[in-house]
Amino acid sequence: MSAKVSIYDVANEVGVSPATVSYVINGKGKVSESTKKKIIAAMKRVGYTPNNAAISLSTGKSRLVGVCLPYGDASNGFVNNPFYAEFIGSFQKEMSSRSYDVVMGSIRSEKLFCSWVQSRGLDALVLFGLYSNKILGAIKKLKIPCVLVDVYNDKMQGFTNVRVNDYLGSYLATNYLIEQGHKDIGFVSGTVESILDQKRYEGFKKAMFYHGYPVKDELVFHTATTLEGGEEAAIKLLPKLKEMTALVCDADIIAIGVIRKLQELKVSIPGQLSIIGFDDISAAKYIYPSLTTIRQDISEKGRLSARAILSELDDGNAATETIVIEPKIVVRDSVKKLKL
Repeated sequence: MSAKVSIYDVANEVGVSPATVSYVINGKGKVSESTKKKIIAAMKRVGYTPNNAAISLSTGKSRLVGVCLPYGDASNGFVNNPFYAEFIGSFQKEMSSRSYDVVMGSIRSEKLFCSWVQSRGLDALVLFGLYSNKILGAIKKLKIPCVLVDVYNDKMQGFTNVRVNDYLGSYLATNYLIEQGHKDIGFVSGTVESILDQKRYEGFKKAMFYHGYPVKDELVFHTATTLEGGEEAAIKLLPKLKEMTALVCDADIIAIGVIRKLQELKVSIPGQLSIIGFDDISAAKYIYPSLTTIRQDISEKGRLSARAILSELDDGNAATETIVIEPKIVVRDSVKKLKL
């Protein structure tokens, strides 16, 4: 039976001290990025696997990071919107490079949330969604690194916030439709309570008003940010179809649901209705017609969130930076150019 590989083997492979290898494994001490990469690569080559249970006992750290999705059941996030799967994939890859694992969860109440964090000994948190003031207070009392993603709340001061420029993205989407000759444009968004959805609606309105076109209340629809929500929105807007030539959907998953249901109802896309989405999830380029949309770099959002968490875990100082990803339009086949 071969001898068990130890940190001494890793240290010999790289030409550093065992203490340096230990610093990298435990996330302690100052080790250059180049040396970290060499050590991690060497660990893979020699087949060294850190004992996380032992690390947890020696450091008081679990090396677990919780990610809270805005659903009663976190698993619904993956079922209802591929955006979260793409984000988590990128986030997990970045965290695992430093031997951290990701635990999925959701916030149903202050008590259950605190119990979830404490029972698992989570070292840090990433939060999506809309939270009550009680929950926000509980998060601050936990005193662990926390990064917010797409959270708009004045009470959430003292945390890093990663988001796309939602207002600008929706403005760009609407402006593109207008450039293609559309002026009777509808809008479909998620819940009225969501500040993110409100930002995207404001961007839509600004573009319409800038070009002198009215925003008609009867052409504004709200639904769940899911595939089924898009299908329900399609049924709602069907009686108004003759009043519009284009539709802005503030999430790709809604746009895909709208396209699917309207095609089922024999409505031609983009022949009878042009549609533009927001997010550029991977499915957007595979549906028919492929979806013109506003791209936010979801993978980059995951990487930036992970790096912000790792930075706080490394230096112990809470960051307060707001990181804004700039959106850009991706032109595909779901928008028809009208004759001016």
